[in-house]
Formats: sequence, C-alpha cells, structure tokens
Amino acid sequence: MRMLVMWRHPEGPSARDGAEWAHREAVRATAALGAKRAALVQLLPVDHHPLEHDWLLEVDFASEERAFAALRAPALVDLLLDLRMLGMKPAVTFAESPAEDD
Repeated sequence: MRMLVMWRHPEGPSARDGAEWAHREAVRATAALGAKRAALVQLLPVDHHPLEHDWLLEVDFASEERAFAALRAPALVDLLLDLRMLGMKPAVTFAESPAEDD
C-alpha cells in the first residue's frame, strides 16, 4: 500500500527556503515511518491543466495496516501540521501498490 502526500510550493520571498525545509522534513518523516521505499518528486504542470499541488511524497509500506497506522505517527502528524501552518495545503491519499513480479 502506498501513501501519497502532496503539497504546494510555499508563497512569498521565502519560497526557496520553504521548499528546502519541506524536502528535509519529508525525508526525516519518512525515515521514522519504517517504509519499504519513499520518493519525493516535484510535479510538473502541463499546458491547460493547472496543478493543485507541486510536490508528491510517495511512501510504500509492506502492508495496508502499516500504511494507515502511519497517519498517527508523530513524524507524519508534525509534517502535515507544519505544512498547513505554512499555507502549503497538504493532502494525503492512499493507492494500492502494483503487484510484484514473482
């Protein structure tokens, strides 16, 4: 099961500092979650299709239970609260992981 966390760029003159901070905190939070894999990627806009979010943190867990339990993990709770306080409008959703080849 994959957890997908998305957020917007911070606004204002501190946008670069905010992006660096968000990257650093996303890495820290995922390290504390015990995930199988995590990837942080910047989302790119396509003409005539505006984006709601600019960043995607994809965290892959060994089981559905671990993925949903991560929502209560202090590291993730803190990250989401900080992103909200900075006006970065975080959103969280889940997606099934693709079947692994045998």
